[in-house]
Amino acid sequence: MGNEVKTARNYLQDDEVSLREIVMKLREFIGEVARNWKVVLYFIVPIIVLMLIRAFVTPKEYEAELTFMVNEDEGSKLGGVATILENIGLAPTTTNSEYNLDKILELMRSHRIISRSLIQRTKLKDEEDYFANHLIKVYNLHKEWKKEKPELATFLFTHDSIRNFNRQENTAMKIVSKKLLGDNNSPAMLSSSISENSGIMSMKLTTRSEKLSIDLLKTIYQNLSKFYIDQTTSKQRDTYEKIKHQTDSIRVELASTERELATFLDQHQNLIPQRAQLRKEQLEREVFVLNTMYGEAVKNEEVAKFALKNKTPFIQAIDVPVEPLKVIKKSKKKAIIMGLLLGLLLSTLFLIGRKVYRDAMAEE
Repeated sequence: MGNEVKTARNYLQDDEVSLREIVMKLREFIGEVARNWKVVLYFIVPIIVLMLIRAFVTPKEYEAELTFMVNEDEGSKLGGVATILENIGLAPTTTNSEYNLDKILELMRSHRIISRSLIQRTKLKDEEDYFANHLIKVYNLHKEWKKEKPELATFLFTHDSIRNFNRQENTAMKIVSKKLLGDNNSPAMLSSSISENSGIMSMKLTTRSEKLSIDLLKTIYQNLSKFYIDQTTSKQRDTYEKIKHQTDSIRVELASTERELATFLDQHQNLIPQRAQLRKEQLEREVFVLNTMYGEAVKNEEVAKFALKNKTPFIQAIDVPVEPLKVIKKSKKKAIIMGLLLGLLLSTLFLIGRKVYRDAMAEE
């Protein structure tokens, strides 16, 4: 028992010695930094100057934001029409609203939507050109390409036929798209988010040009909306077009048969032989059948039209960006604070490292 108590006391004494040594070392280090305050200034001042220069030379950026909502609650509105829709192959399907919202924002970042948007035209500083070319000029990408991709040193897009792009045009489009969407080397200019409570979606675009931010964001939204609606209603639209074509064909056939019957009756006003009577009855039956088919086809066409309208998602812009936009600029106050902290950290590490080295050399 006595040995255990003695051992415990030894441990406590060792801990006290270790803690005392740590405190003493910290005091030494603090004293070293305080004595060499000029060295600290030599670190802090140049770093603050560099941070301020960076804040001054970094161009201003303009953030455009567009919010919108999607309404796809089609299933609950069909009521008894659902049975008719099933009969013509348009049975309503239930959709996961949360999944669709995520899908919409993923589509926004797709190459299809971005490239279609970049190859549309807008006027910037009295110069009408493709959005892609405006981005190339605003961000001076030719200067970067001159070093990294000499073949693109003077490249600009000259047509909007994406299908016919050659290798050089595809390469340039991918680079400009990456500039917009961001990668490991640069932050994204285009971002998106969803409000979990309301389901309202937000798109933000930040560029060095106020008008470019507004026009390009609106164009991306329009292309996204059109593509999503087209894809969502493709089955219903195809079915509607087929039924409409069938209805038109029956209508033409009915009109032709009715004219033939009318001509026949005009030619046999007074006397109709037995053989002619047979032809008359055949024409009348054809007219009756075609009338019945036409009535059913018209009903199916109306149902298909209703299904198409009902399936079409309602995409509504809530807030669209207008001038003036929020200006994003490097803060001079933050630059000074960051320079101060960074300079203090580096100078402290330098002075402590130097003291440790000198103490080690002195012991030898």
